[in-house]
Amino acid sequence: MVARDGRPSAGARGHGYRVKRSQSEESGERVANGSEANKPAEPRFFSVGTVARAHGVRGEVWVNVHGRTALPPLDDVTHVFIGFDRIGWVLSSFRFHRGGMLLVLEGCDDRKAAEALRGQEVSIPMQAQEPLAADEYFVDDLLGLRVRSEKGEHLGELVEVLPTGANDVYRVVMEDKEILLPAIKTVVRAVDIGNGEMLVRLLPGLRR
Repeated sequence: MVARDGRPSAGARGHGYRVKRSQSEESGERVANGSEANKPAEPRFFSVGTVARAHGVRGEVWVNVHGRTALPPLDDVTHVFIGFDRIGWVLSSFRFHRGGMLLVLEGCDDRKAAEALRGQEVSIPMQAQEPLAADEYFVDDLLGLRVRSEKGEHLGELVEVLPTGANDVYRVVMEDKEILLPAIKTVVRAVDIGNGEMLVRLLPGLRR
């Protein structure tokens, strides 16, 4: 069982430089970079990572990518959204570099402009993600689920998904108590996103 939130896998690194045409180039319409004009109406976003620093003098930014879960293919991603207000930038190209990702953004043309983005979150729209497999879930959909055992015991609310390498771990909290549940099929018996519930089997050693 896998939770996906736009974090990278080690296998994604080392790819060559990717260059894409922007939607504005294909349609002939001009899109203002770094402006509200690039923001879609009501999208859902995945956080890819955080701008850690400028790279070089031509405006590239190096993004510290979150966690270990696999990034989807990014070839069709034409825009990224940066900062709390998710301001849209046309993505000219990207490449994986030193455990993170280098982005070339239209309108971010020098080191000063790149440094201005330092510390800000980088997101991509959900529609840019590849379809989920049967046992995959978006992290945003898992957070807040009510968790109960097969015996009907209410265990609390799922508040965090922790990547550990072999499998994710779900942190479930109720008042001042918490339980850590491995995201494996022998433990997680059913996930009902529509009703906001997760059914689990408490194996020996998992009880509080």
